[in-house]
Amino acid sequence: MSTVLLAAVVLSVGLLGAVVMARAPRTALAAWLIALCAVPVWAGVTLVIDWEPHVVATLGLTVSLVLALAAGRGRTAFRLTWADGLMAVFVAVSLVPALVGRAGISEVFQLLAGWTASFLAGRLIGHRIPLTWVYGAVAVAFTGVAALALVEFATGWNPFVLIPAANDLHGAWAPIQERGGQARAEGAFGHSIALGAGLALAAPLTLAAPFRPVVRLLALAIQLAACVVTFSRIGLATAVLGVALTVLVVRTGLPARLRWMIVGTLAVGAAASASLITSVFAAAGSEAADSADYRVDLLTLLPSVRLFGQASSLQRLPDGEQFFGSFSSVDNALLLLALDYGWVPLALAVLLLLTAVGAVVTRRATPPTLALVAQLPALVSVALITQYATLTWFVAGLAVFSQAAARGTAGDQHPAPPAGGEPENSPEMAIRGGHSPRALLR
Repeated sequence: MSTVLLAAVVLSVGLLGAVVMARAPRTALAAWLIALCAVPVWAGVTLVIDWEPHVVATLGLTVSLVLALAAGRGRTAFRLTWADGLMAVFVAVSLVPALVGRAGISEVFQLLAGWTASFLAGRLIGHRIPLTWVYGAVAVAFTGVAALALVEFATGWNPFVLIPAANDLHGAWAPIQERGGQARAEGAFGHSIALGAGLALAAPLTLAAPFRPVVRLLALAIQLAACVVTFSRIGLATAVLGVALTVLVVRTGLPARLRWMIVGTLAVGAAASASLITSVFAAAGSEAADSADYRVDLLTLLPSVRLFGQASSLQRLPDGEQFFGSFSSVDNALLLLALDYGWVPLALAVLLLLTAVGAVVTRRATPPTLALVAQLPALVSVALITQYATLTWFVAGLAVFSQAAARGTAGDQHPAPPAGGEPENSPEMAIRGGHSPRALLR
């Protein structure tokens, strides 16, 4: 009864908070970013399943956005796109196994509360807040994350691991990883790869933030430096790829001088960090090669994937731990999606990703789309873990909205643009500079 009562109290408080936040979308987004960036996964509670703080915060943000739009408080009219339909079909077919008892509660919760709610938050936030503000808020938040990661590397102190937990997540995620005898920065993300990939997702949005070019460049430099001290190959590769795509694809808002300054920053950063990275990976010996071989071995699980539902290779131990074949973890987000939900959901997810790639190839991609496409190497080499999963789906939803806005299909009720300017949610305005971070507080 105490557990039920606690759940009822938490639900009531959450709904009340969502109602309040529905009237203050910028505050809601800021609170969500704090939960995402500064509250570790083990700070949640366990009620049947683990309620991680960033998942709870995402549910609150999503409910607040839905309530606001239902009350007619949207900045633009909401119109469905075919990408929304494809996402809806993906969710529906992923739920099919649950109807016949071939999916566990954790998989259903992950799909609905973890992935779908995060996607909806990104898809709806632009109807309540200008994209410029969203990009700027993400830039500020992840520059702060990066600065703390650099402090962690310099001092060897991670304050987040000191936060107690009443569940098993602390033991799973709090221990600091090492590579070649060197501690890897993790911040509140519980894993160096999650931190590195999260910073990589934020980089293209930082370049699209409504700040002066020098501010954007400085924030980017801090984020890239933090990626280095995670000693994550995926984090480094996707960060550089995201920045390179932004420089090459974005047509407006990045003056030629800024583009060359970004290229120069990458070159100087590579030269400055080469010695450190080389020495750490050399000291790690065959660790990197062994990790790559392990990921190749995971492909042996493909024949066990079903059309719908969990793979036939799934094994559950009496203590609840599960394996696919002989693998206790699957470091491949797309493969794990297939193992958990089936070939059909995987095909739909890949189709969504291919449309994003198409937007990049035709140079129609917005910053969130560029950030998502740059994560493709990560999606086949790491699972969607901790806050990285939430951020990835949020950026996916943001990509759908921003692409629709760029095509003029997200709504034709934009507020009047500034004299001589574009609507605030247009891709042109989304990457113009001229504001300071202080403007976000207005």
